[in-house]
Amino acid sequence: MAEFYLFQASIGPVQSFIASARRTRDLWFGSWLLSELSRSAAQAVEEKGGSLIFPATVRADNVANKIVAKISQDPQVVGMAVKNAVAGRLHAIWQKAHDQVRGELKNDSFALAQINALVECVWAAVPLDDDYAKARRRLEALLAARKTTHTFGEVTWGSNQPKSSITGQMESVIPETLYPRQNEHKDDHQRKAEVLRLRYGAGPAERLSAVDLLKRHGQVKGQDRFLSTSHIAALPFLAGLRAKDDDKGLQQVWRDYLAELKNQQVEIEYLGDSRQPLIGNCDGAMLFEERLDAEVTDVTSLSRAKDHLRRFLRDCGGRPSPYYAILHADGDGMGAVIDHESAKGHERHQEISQQLVSFATDAAKIVQDRQGAPIYTGGDDVLALLPLHTALQCAKDLADLFRDLMKGFADEKDRHPTLSVGLAVIHHLTPLSDALDLSRDAEKAAKKVAGKNALAVIVSKRSGGVATVCGQWGTFDQRMEKFIKLHHDDAIPDGAAYELRDLAERLNMPVAQRSPAFPEMIAAEAGRILKRKRTAGGTQQITQIVRDLLAQRIQGDAAIAAASGSKPSEQPNEAQRIQGGDAIVALRALADELIVARMFVGARNLVHMEKPQ
Repeated sequence: MAEFYLFQASIGPVQSFIASARRTRDLWFGSWLLSELSRSAAQAVEEKGGSLIFPATVRADNVANKIVAKISQDPQVVGMAVKNAVAGRLHAIWQKAHDQVRGELKNDSFALAQINALVECVWAAVPLDDDYAKARRRLEALLAARKTTHTFGEVTWGSNQPKSSITGQMESVIPETLYPRQNEHKDDHQRKAEVLRLRYGAGPAERLSAVDLLKRHGQVKGQDRFLSTSHIAALPFLAGLRAKDDDKGLQQVWRDYLAELKNQQVEIEYLGDSRQPLIGNCDGAMLFEERLDAEVTDVTSLSRAKDHLRRFLRDCGGRPSPYYAILHADGDGMGAVIDHESAKGHERHQEISQQLVSFATDAAKIVQDRQGAPIYTGGDDVLALLPLHTALQCAKDLADLFRDLMKGFADEKDRHPTLSVGLAVIHHLTPLSDALDLSRDAEKAAKKVAGKNALAVIVSKRSGGVATVCGQWGTFDQRMEKFIKLHHDDAIPDGAAYELRDLAERLNMPVAQRSPAFPEMIAAEAGRILKRKRTAGGTQQITQIVRDLLAQRIQGDAAIAAASGSKPSEQPNEAQRIQGGDAIVALRALADELIVARMFVGARNLVHMEKPQ
């Protein structure tokens, strides 16, 4: 036997398990659970005398689902210890969750079978000699081959029962007799709906598998509740309420509102220890009328409660924005950096791992300092919910932190790791699965920017409009901040962005038909449109700085295109075309940047209770 082995274990699935959530608490718990199972795997390796390489320590706040270690024992022994540790921790967490479910399940053995089938733990090992980089490459290839090799057994649960309404895969374990039926009396319908809520934490039409119940009832010390998307969206408005903390009249209107909700037997959503002087520890969801309608079958019964809420918002001088942001970040070029640095030995890989632990810990603090809710911060990955008034600065803080921590490492071309961030701006009632998909799209858009080290923002309006803007840190984010300030100062008039977008559509012609002066002509026409526009106040013309920024963007992108020598037949993607200097695409991108900037300035104005944009 070899003296040492390089060992790697992988715990999954990752994305599909975390993303299958209807509530933010389910989403967070899924992330926490995978981290805990990975921590158990890493602890098992250490107990067998292994030296952890990745993660650098089991004491990290979040442990990634990949474990790399140097071991001296038989890999079969270590591998079995890892599998047993993961299974044992999963069963312990399930038992606590099961104890929280007050109702009976269809069949406890079926439920346990679903839990047992949840996690796949695979491992591989190779002899370790002086060439650590070579051993690591062999190990990665071996583990990848192992992951594609599955042993499929017969499913031991379910028999044509309704599927989970969250994943559509596993069967529901809640007895069907407990669900309301269409032909039942209204009182019976409400009684059954209340039983489902109190005993299982389920909605009146929500079928839940054992895995769904695990997420919903899993116990984590100090984390009974998690901020809702509605509360995150309401945070700029709540920040603006601080100036009215001592308003006794407002406090009474809010009490009247809550009393009417209780009278109508509407469940009031509360937070943990968080309190606002005006609304107490109520979740920000209670500030949105549309959230109330989902709680009752007869919305007309809420007319008095809605009147109180409308009066409260009117007296506050504003209303919360219904939009929030999901941040999805990932390191650039980490694979190449690890490959290059690992050639110096496993100690160098451990140093990278230690810096990633520091990043994950500090990243969670940054998100919390910016009033956000971290879902996952582990390795070079970050997933978080953020209010719009702090989202851009939080993304910048994370990118700066990652760059500073990783500046001591590089790939073979001496390129240092950077962080690309995607921000998806989404309506608070958008299904969480759709919102997560959009955040991943934003991260992918950032990754398509040449050289990466980028930020991408996707705004999805509930009316159906979607705008995507992206660019590198240091230029794009600074330009966005300029546009936000200009919007705030009323230097950019209403409708200007949409007129620029319309101009781009009207002048969109084949490249072969464009004259050499085409970019300059577009810049001049854009300047003419903006120059004749008036601000919202009707007295101040658009400032010269706006026209300069537009002209600079269009002409600069055209110059990049000429220098790159790109061919139209290559059909580059949208991000490449913007960088490649297509004047029409650049104009459309600028219009989108103005539209996106308006979303952020509206939220920032709410913090100061200014008129929303």
